[in-house]
Amino acid sequence: MSQMNQDDDQNYILGVVGAIILAVLIGVVSLSINVSDSSNTNTSNQSSENTPAIFMGNFDFSVSNRKITLSGEVVDEKAKSSLLNPAKLLWGNDNVIDQLTVKVDAKKFWWNIKPLEVLSKLKQIPDFKLHLGDNKITGNAIVGSEAAKDNLLTGLKKWFTSDAQSEVNIDVDAKYASDLVDPNTLLNLSIEYATGASDVPESVKPVLNQIATILKEDPRKIAINGHTDNVGVPVENKSLSLTRAEKIKAYLESQGVDAGQLSAAGFGDSKPLADNSSDSGKAKNRRIEFSSQ
Repeated sequence: MSQMNQDDDQNYILGVVGAIILAVLIGVVSLSINVSDSSNTNTSNQSSENTPAIFMGNFDFSVSNRKITLSGEVVDEKAKSSLLNPAKLLWGNDNVIDQLTVKVDAKKFWWNIKPLEVLSKLKQIPDFKLHLGDNKITGNAIVGSEAAKDNLLTGLKKWFTSDAQSEVNIDVDAKYASDLVDPNTLLNLSIEYATGASDVPESVKPVLNQIATILKEDPRKIAINGHTDNVGVPVENKSLSLTRAEKIKAYLESQGVDAGQLSAAGFGDSKPLADNSSDSGKAKNRRIEFSSQ
């Protein structure tokens, strides 16, 4: 065989080997990219706002005499504040007893929805004690009606991880009966407006500041709904309730809440929460509702 033919054969073999090596390298690079993309996708999914919040095991919260006690272990300061902030908003700063401790290796307990929503539902229950831990929900509660009992049982199945066992004893006592609340309502804020006035009263601004703090950490969309009692002309009441809701919205925006999270509506006296035949009933009906959209 001539030298030229030998060189051609060697070149051919080297070319084949080079092509194989290149194909292998391309496959490795492609695999690396796919794994990286998959990893990024998983990370993105884990950090989405629909991902449940992780909380602690061996955790209790209870309500008695209009005070709520939170005790147990939380995984970090953020988890602690995400519980305490809505509790203080709903029950009032002086009615929240904080017995939470931070422990980075605390057992985790999955929540399907944000603490604000869970606590807003529990606010409607006058007496309860719940323990969350070891993938179980235990405790007891007293409610005012069979409907309230059914709502609580349904909530316990939806609020937390779907495989958590619920072993909560619920008693019904009519003396605890309360006004029906829209299931989407997170908070009813009674505001003492002067007749015909719509400016945000100074007395309510501290509470609105608390709401702003929570909403800046929770990007959910909120409807701010204004309501009045039945005194006056219905058309004027509707207009006034809308103006009040819009000014509440503007104040929250001035405190840093994204305008895209908020909407305002006025319903006047068309959706009473209580009977307008009494002064106490009228007072309940003059309100601003914050509802999930």
